[in-house]
Amino acid sequence: KAAEETGNKIDVPLKWLAFHLDIEKIGGIVQKSECYKTGEMFGMERSDVEKALMYFDKVGLLLYHPDDLPDLVFTKMGPLIGRLSKLITASFIIPGRCVTAGYDRLREKGLFNKSFLPTIFEDLY
Repeated sequence: KAAEETGNKIDVPLKWLAFHLDIEKIGGIVQKSECYKTGEMFGMERSDVEKALMYFDKVGLLLYHPDDLPDLVFTKMGPLIGRLSKLITASFIIPGRCVTAGYDRLREKGLFNKSFLPTIFEDLY
C-alpha cells in the first residue's frame, strides 16, 4: 500500500520472477548472453531482459551495472566480494609484483578506475 501511495507501484510480470529464479540457478556471476538465453525461454525480448535486470538491481535482488560491467550480472554477492578481496590482498601482500598501472594505483592509493574492472573479471569473458 505504501508503494501505491508514493506512486512507486510496479506490476512485475510473472515471467520476470521466473527469469530471476532461473538466472540465480546459473551461478553467482552470470554473463548477459546467458540472461538473454534464459529470457528467451520465457518469451522475453532483449529489451524485457534489460528492464528486468534493471528492476531487480534497483530492488536489491542482484547487481547489474551496464555502464561499468556491461556483460556481467551478479546474482549473489559472495563471488563479487571474493574477487575483490583477492585483488586487494594480492595488491598489498605482494608489493612490486603487480605490473599493471591499475594494480600500482590500487596499492598506492587504494583506488582503481572503471577501465580496471575487466581485469578483475577477465576469466569470465
